[in-house]
Parts: sequence; C-alpha cells; structure tokens
Amino acid sequence: MGFLVNLLVVHVVWWRGVLCKGFDIDGDNQPKVGWVWDDGSRTTFDVIWGCVAVIIVCTYKVIHLNLPAEKESDASWSELLFWKKWFRKFKWMFLMAVGPELLYSMALLDWLWARDSVRKFAQVNLEHHSSMLSHTISTAEIIASKEEGRFLSILRRSPHHVPLRAWTKVHAHYANMGGYVITFPKHDTSEQSELGAQKLVVPPADARRPAVEYKHPSFPLSAAQLLVLVEEFMYEIPYITQNDIKDRSKADAFTKLFAIGQSGWLIVQCIARAAEGLPITELELATMGFVGYAVALYLLWWHKPFDVEHSISIECPPQDQDQVIERLRGMFETRYKSNYLSPGWEDLLREGRIRNWAYMHDLGLGRATWLASTMSILGIGMLFSALHLAAWNWAFPSMVETWLWRSAALFAPAAFLPVAILLPVMGTGKERWQRYIVILLFYPLSALYLLSRVILVAQVFLCFRAMPQGVYLAVQWTLFLPRIT
Repeated sequence: MGFLVNLLVVHVVWWRGVLCKGFDIDGDNQPKVGWVWDDGSRTTFDVIWGCVAVIIVCTYKVIHLNLPAEKESDASWSELLFWKKWFRKFKWMFLMAVGPELLYSMALLDWLWARDSVRKFAQVNLEHHSSMLSHTISTAEIIASKEEGRFLSILRRSPHHVPLRAWTKVHAHYANMGGYVITFPKHDTSEQSELGAQKLVVPPADARRPAVEYKHPSFPLSAAQLLVLVEEFMYEIPYITQNDIKDRSKADAFTKLFAIGQSGWLIVQCIARAAEGLPITELELATMGFVGYAVALYLLWWHKPFDVEHSISIECPPQDQDQVIERLRGMFETRYKSNYLSPGWEDLLREGRIRNWAYMHDLGLGRATWLASTMSILGIGMLFSALHLAAWNWAFPSMVETWLWRSAALFAPAAFLPVAILLPVMGTGKERWQRYIVILLFYPLSALYLLSRVILVAQVFLCFRAMPQGVYLAVQWTLFLPRIT
C-alpha cells in the first residue's frame, strides 16, 4: 500500500511536468512572496501545520518499538532511566522523519522474522500432532525415561502444555520485541508436571516475593529461542492470549483516525492542486512521500503491539542453567554475526532489552527471502528519492539552494543503494573484511546519506522565505474536507 501511494504521487508529479505550470526555474512567471499571514486563502502557517501535524502523529503512532528494559519501565519521571526511554522514542521519530528507509527496513525484518516464527511453530505443532496420533506410550516407557534422567519428547509435545497451534504473529512479535525474559535463580522454584515436563514459573507481577539470588543476569528471549526451550529442553512456556497482549498495548483508535484523516486530506489536496495547475510546496511533496512510508510501516507492524513496557518473567531451573545459557548464547551470536554493527552478548546482558534495530544475519531467513526483502527496500527507497528528484526544476529562493536540493536528492539514494546491498551479507565474511567494509564504506556512506536527508529536510522549510504566489491559492472544494487546522 505504501508503495502504491508513493507511485501515485510520483505519477502525478511527472504528469504535470514540473508541477508548477506556468513558471520557470527562476520563478519569473510568478512573483515570490515571503510569510503570508492571511489573504483569505491559504496561509504559510496552514501549509506548515498541515504537514507537520501529519509527520508528528504518523511518527509517534506508526513506530512500534521493542520493550524497554524493566528498570526503565519501572523508573519514575524524576529518574534518568525514565527520560532515557523517551529519548529513545524521540530519536526514532527523528530518524523516521529524516530517513524513513531505515524504519522500513526495520519493520520489514520484524515482519519477516515474525512470519518465520509462526511457520516454524505451525510445523512443530503439525509434527507433534502426527506423533500423538501414531505413537502410544506405555507406563513402563515413562518410568524408564524418568529413571534415565530424560523425558520422552512425546510428553512435552502435547498441546496441553504449549499451545503451539495458537501461536500467531502477535505472539511472535511480542516475543521478538522482548516480551519474554528468562531468569536464573540459584534455588529451584519450578515444578514438574505429571507427565514430566518442566514448568517455567511465572512470578505474579504484583506479588511481593522474597529476595531471590540469581546465578546469571536475566535477558530477553526471541521467538526462536522460546521454541528451542520447548523442543530441546522440554519446558512449558507460559502462554498468553492475543487479547492479553493487546491489553498491554497502548494503541488507540483516535490518533489512528486523526493520522488517516490528516494524511488523506493532504494527499487529496495536493493531487487536486496538481490537476488545476497550482504549485505545491517542497514540504507538501516530501510529506506525501512520508505518508506512503507511514502506510507501509503500519501494515508491516499491524500485528506488533504498540508501546508495551512490561514483559513476562520465566525462571530456568538451576540444573539446566549452564546448558540453557550456552545454547541461547550460541543462537544469539549466530544471529548477530557482525562484531562492528551488532550488539554483543555482554551488551544484551547489560542493557536487558532487545535493540530496535541492529544488524542481524538476514541470510538466516533464506537467500530468496533476503533477496526479495533487499529488492523491496531498494525499490521503495528509490521511489521515495524520485519524489525529491521530481522537484529538480522547481523554483527555489536561490541557485545555491537549487543545487543543494539537486545534490542531496542524488546523493541520498546513491549512498543508500550500496549500504542496503552490502549490509545483509556483512556477517558472512572474515572479520578483517568486515572491519574494512564498515570503516571504508558503511560509515562514510551512512554519514553522506544522513547529511543529504538533513539538507532536504532543512530545505523544505527554508523555501518558505520566497514561495511562488500561487502556492497560497487554495482549491476551494478541498476546504470542505474534514481536517484539524
């Protein structure tokens, strides 16, 4: 959907030529005006507020961040950890406004990993169901397996223990964003079920429990790690329904409707202005492209809980802790393979949360999936850049600003293209080559990309110093569309 929105906008822009019908690059055919307060039509404040309101509400509601660390969630407003959490939110809002390609790649990877998790849980559930139908376990087998210090896998594969068939994208997103945190108490507080599977105890959130000594720092688990605990270590994972997860989410209908209404009004107004030969501002052009990205992000994060702060704690029995830690650490280091772009194991233990965006070994999803996702990121990135290139011949306050816009519109996709191609395969080479690629290519190109985007964002506001007079002529019937001014 986001791709279609951007494609529609690009089509309208090029269909009208330079969009500003009737004046050249120097604006000789239309007089230029500065700040317009009130002339009975559109004002400068109306244009800026209409776009900025869309950007603010979209960035705030569309960005679905991972869970913060528990100590950040419990911090009061007078503590630094409380403001650290909000600073992270504002940081991603800024990155969304400056470089929406970054957020699109993050949302796409979240969606791909969630889909992969649902498929694996469904496959395991099918295998378990087949095993239950084809195998009968005798009492002697159960007794023998317990005496040997092991549990029959068929016992823990019953849906009574872990409802694998009920695992949805909501559960997968909740797990991958840090919804389950495993702890390692020194003393055993777990129980055994009648069939022998270990029960991971879920401490009540509001219970006053005595102080517990822990052998190892706790850390959040991914959906893949949860499945390993079920399959290899015979644990029952505490199950939470979709409704329970949604109750933890802070998504609300009002801001969503506000974002949809304001965005729709902006796009309709700009298309109507183009159809009547009236110019639009660089800010409106950039905001239309931003709306396309926001729609794509919202669809990719449709099943991801919004602004959840508290996780579910599960306790690992002491007799399995060393083996569990080694297995889960191996999975973490396999997924995050680059020592220069990825968080390390010690970072995970210190921060106590899953970072929102960190380089992951994307080839773990399969080369075909990696290729398709990379092409999707490149395609929508190039389309967004085409919007800025569409203003190549627009009237700017000066020739310096004209060439600044053109240069930034060219350098942004030129810097983003190699980064998007090289980043997913960073973990496949030797460490020495990873270091060279990061130092010589990734950092310089990322700096060039961000600089280009900052220039474009600054330009859309500086252009209001001298706008063609036609910018402030309104399409009368669009004034009756519902919006908040």
